[in-house]
Amino acid sequence: MAVSETYNISMRLFQRENGTWYAEMERDKRISLRTKDKTLAQRLFNQLKKDYLKSKIFQLEDKKIIKLSIFTDEFLKYIKDNRTHDTYRAYSLALRTLKEYIGDIELSVINVQKIDKFISSLNQKKLKKVSINNYIRHLKSAFQKAVDWEYIKSNPFKNVKPYQIINIPRYLSQDEIDKLLTVIKDEEFKIMILLFLNTGMRRKELLNLEWTDIKTDYIHLKKTKRNLERAFPMTDKTKALLNDLKQISKGKRLFRWTDINFISKMFKASAKKAGLEDIKLHDLRHTFASYLAMAGESLNTIQELLGHQQISTTQIYSHLSQDHLKNALSKLNFASKERPVKIVNGGNGRK
Repeated sequence: MAVSETYNISMRLFQRENGTWYAEMERDKRISLRTKDKTLAQRLFNQLKKDYLKSKIFQLEDKKIIKLSIFTDEFLKYIKDNRTHDTYRAYSLALRTLKEYIGDIELSVINVQKIDKFISSLNQKKLKKVSINNYIRHLKSAFQKAVDWEYIKSNPFKNVKPYQIINIPRYLSQDEIDKLLTVIKDEEFKIMILLFLNTGMRRKELLNLEWTDIKTDYIHLKKTKRNLERAFPMTDKTKALLNDLKQISKGKRLFRWTDINFISKMFKASAKKAGLEDIKLHDLRHTFASYLAMAGESLNTIQELLGHQQISTTQIYSHLSQDHLKNALSKLNFASKERPVKIVNGGNGRK
């Protein structure tokens, strides 16, 4: 049977049956001291214990002095390797803006008070509430990763509430859609607009499609907002549009354009020509979702088709569904033809 002697910081010195002394650290590492002499083993163990304790203290101190700039560099490298470029830019802007306000301080001293002052500074710059919410959302996510990496014990943004914003999505009426399509003479661009309206895809999702992504009954979306692949079902209308596009498309991509911003400018120019200067390309996605809501589709169905991760993002269309149902009910006009009953004497008699 082994002889053992227990010491602090989860380390112990013990002797095996063969007489050799060993040191065990935190029950997962055992080191042979290569001696059967107890006095020498004790001296080696004490030195090993000191070195091990110093190493532990160094690790703890190292975690405490993680500064915002160091974390930002590590975190953005992680995002660059795992998320889209647009997501990387959003995180980069949020973290850079935070550092510009509070300085390159240690992560552990960032608290709710400093965050509240930071948000107040954004309000003083007259930033839109939706922009401030974007900062809050991305910083909350970034600091949660700092918790996961054990740089800090808790997320200082955990209980920071975003502003409540009621966004009424702008969608095109059928008349506006007709006006827009009339002024577009480029057949390929017109098909693109119709595909936006019939699928509700994001700009990058549609523009990055290749013909190998078009399957028999669905479209394979590989490059989505969160790099999550999904299958989008095709209607007969979508299939017909793709067949028309196939006749004029060249190369492996569906469309000849690769610059998203250029497509947005083309759309803006066409909308202006059609007398619709208050719309943007993203409103075609709103139009797709809005018409589904007015047709009575559930928010869960719309969420899945749009590729939203959270149902709260889809809830901006909920009022359209309710308004549509209310309008339907308003068409009813049932009324009694009997004479109304008058109550007199406190309700004890009739007249």
